[in-house]
Amino acid sequence: MPMRLKRPSPCCWSNMGCRRERGFDILGRLFRATGELIALLLRTTGRCRLQHLQHRKQEAMQNKRYISGRRIGIAAGLAGLLLQISAVSSPGAEYENSVVRVLVTAQHYDAFLPWQKTQTRSRQGYGVVVRDDLIITTENLVRNHTLVQVQKTQSGRKLQAAVEQADAATDLALLRIIDIDDSIELEPMELLDHLDDTASIELVQFDETSAIQHGKADVVNTSVVNLPVAVGSVLSIRVLSD
Repeated sequence: MPMRLKRPSPCCWSNMGCRRERGFDILGRLFRATGELIALLLRTTGRCRLQHLQHRKQEAMQNKRYISGRRIGIAAGLAGLLLQISAVSSPGAEYENSVVRVLVTAQHYDAFLPWQKTQTRSRQGYGVVVRDDLIITTENLVRNHTLVQVQKTQSGRKLQAAVEQADAATDLALLRIIDIDDSIELEPMELLDHLDDTASIELVQFDETSAIQHGKADVVNTSVVNLPVAVGSVLSIRVLSD
């Protein structure tokens, strides 16, 4: 005998429609809750990212002010200590064999991916000859270096150098010339034992043609200051140039 299917009554269809609507309503609530959760996570991540970038920017500004302060208080004053250039000694002396240009190729580590490095960058500064093959310069110049070269005034020849020692606290570095020979004339400068608070010094630099230029400066303050980002203190000499 054939089996007959019983047709659902209108009441059954109504119950099924209600259950379907309730199911869609529950799914809609879940989707809305999921969307709100994702939006909350994105906002939180964005705020954390923004705070991290602002913190890094503040650190960069502090480091920039710190390095700039050290350049004025230490590097410029240290130049007077190292070069022994005062108004009493010999203001018309020549420094072609005692002051060199330091050329550095460096690669910094990526702050977000520490196992990777950033693009190669070049920078340059100055150094003072303290022995036939030794040159003293600043540590921030040779930091994260991959290649260091020195160049005399009005000379196209570049000599490769190695960083013997570097100290970030005092911002000093010692370079040794690798391929030095007798044809390279270098004249070491003497180190001063002390510097008077009222001494006059002479600042030396290279111009666009790699020729020596110099100007006078006066020592206005000598003090021992605490390092802002490290434990310890350092001698700070502030000068006023013309």
